[in-house]
Amino acid sequence: MKFIESAPIIGKTLSESKLFWSPKKIQTNMKFNEDTNTKLYRNGQENLTEGFDLIRDFSLTYQFTNSIVSSYSKNIKSDLIEFKNSRNARIKAIEKLNPGLVTNMSEQLSNTLSMDKLRWLRPTFTYNSKFSWGLKVADDYSTIASDNTLKSSFNFNTKDFIETFYTPENNTSSSSNSRPGRNRNRNRNQSSKRNYNVQNKYVRFVINPIHKIATRLSPISASYSITINNSESGLLPDQMPDYFYRFGLYSMQNEIFGTNFSNLSGINNAPNITESWVNKISRDLSLTSGLNLLSGIVIKFNFINKQTTTTQQNNSTTITRLKSVLPVGLRGDDMLPGINKKNVPIPNWDLNWSGLHKLPLINKIFNNITLTHAYKGELSQTENETGIQSEEYLHQFKPLIGLNFKFKGQNPININSTFSQTLSIKNDRGTSRTTERLLSNTITSDVSYSKQGGLYIPIFFFRDFNIENDITFKLRMSYDNSIKTKVQPNDDSSQIDNTKNISIRPELTYSFTRWVNGGLHFDYKFIDNLTSGKRTERDFGFSIKIKIQG
Repeated sequence: MKFIESAPIIGKTLSESKLFWSPKKIQTNMKFNEDTNTKLYRNGQENLTEGFDLIRDFSLTYQFTNSIVSSYSKNIKSDLIEFKNSRNARIKAIEKLNPGLVTNMSEQLSNTLSMDKLRWLRPTFTYNSKFSWGLKVADDYSTIASDNTLKSSFNFNTKDFIETFYTPENNTSSSSNSRPGRNRNRNRNQSSKRNYNVQNKYVRFVINPIHKIATRLSPISASYSITINNSESGLLPDQMPDYFYRFGLYSMQNEIFGTNFSNLSGINNAPNITESWVNKISRDLSLTSGLNLLSGIVIKFNFINKQTTTTQQNNSTTITRLKSVLPVGLRGDDMLPGINKKNVPIPNWDLNWSGLHKLPLINKIFNNITLTHAYKGELSQTENETGIQSEEYLHQFKPLIGLNFKFKGQNPININSTFSQTLSIKNDRGTSRTTERLLSNTITSDVSYSKQGGLYIPIFFFRDFNIENDITFKLRMSYDNSIKTKVQPNDDSSQIDNTKNISIRPELTYSFTRWVNGGLHFDYKFIDNLTSGKRTERDFGFSIKIKIQG
């Protein structure tokens, strides 16, 4: 595709695409399944069940270019029970190419446009469709379903985008100091793929610090998908919808272009069968990125916004929403100070710092120290024709702070401790107009120690006998406090539940040999509940495992 080589920025990338004129793969398959089952009961009765099925498969994959791939597959299942016990009937079926009674049929269509050579953006577009048809032989009606998903995704890399028109000085100097020959040819090929390399020293002076910042930015990944599910039941079995319905072209046009095509197949219902259909449309937006602040400090961000609309045969509509927000106030929907908006969108984040053990003095004691922190804020709502019925806010630090220590030494001790806090706010927007708040504070700590060793017994004229005696000690401690309160419409609140849990579990495992190992454990639990009161649980156990090989 050399005719688009002169296009700016993406011209050289697209010009390298190739066109293919023949299909990449064609495959077909046909198989028969025949079975006879006889059950004899104690009262002397017999139950005979027979089956004779024909399954046909066809698939085609066509790769138009390096970036565009399309595939289609079809599966048909037929019932041949009427030909099972008659040789003449089988011969006539073969002569007339009679496939029998078709009971199930499915079709799948997949289209992908992936521009990987545009490495600073990597856009990908997919459209996947699946249609299924089934026959209810006993009731003489059919059911159909059409599932379709249109998805677009982008992976924007700031560093790669800048390097499409700017080459850092260190890359240039390093290439000039490298050995000639093959490297020179490789550098010439790489530079030839660049559309442009800015040479103005003032412009390069401005771009250079931006490029350095971009090297610490993770790619920004964005994806948006539309999923449409149509299903109908109780239809005439001798009719089939057109391909616009099977592959969701009507419904997808309505969603994208605002057309007014019917979401139904147009097939009449079977006699004495009640109409039944469901239409579900889901829209899903997802954004992810990250930042490398310093050596060992990584922050990741994630934002989601999803909405699903479900409509049924009685024209009842239900809408569910899920999105990343920052809950504020007693019910989570107060105005955010300074912005004067509620349900402010905010991404979830995850912080990981793995370089603490390199600090002075600490590096003499610990082999590794990792600090973690994560936040998640979400709003989920359910709405129908009368308005919002319920909503739930999630305000979660899991963990608020987490520390993992690994001591130095031949048999190091590992300690992992976390403190987490979760606040769940459930608002009833129906008749009661009340709110339930559940606040949970959790502290967990795990300590583990392992020692490996063994005993070698020399035996003359035979292999030495090795007795393993590896030992592992684990101690898990946890504390959890959950407080549930109920808030009335006038903002009066009352505590309806308060539960405290303390759990301690020491565990010892011992490996006698590679064939025999065992362990001991002890569980202690203390529970203090506002309603049921206090109680204590203790449990002791042991285990022995013997491996037998033949």
